[in-house]
Amino acid sequence: MITLEQNYRSTNNILRAANTLICKNDTRFKKNLWTCKNKGDAIFLYCVPNVIGEAMFVKNHLID
Repeated sequence: MITLEQNYRSTNNILRAANTLICKNDTRFKKNLWTCKNKGDAIFLYCVPNVIGEAMFVKNHLID
């Protein structure tokens, strides 16, 4: 088996969160995702009531 562990898109913060979830899944093969990218922005959770609320959040907070 060959595992593909290097990630070229995501930052270390994203991959650290992904690794935390992956290691809790006993039915998956063990892997350790990694990247050469920097730490990246902090991860946050934002709850919205529907897709309109999600679109408004992205428009108001994430698009320059």
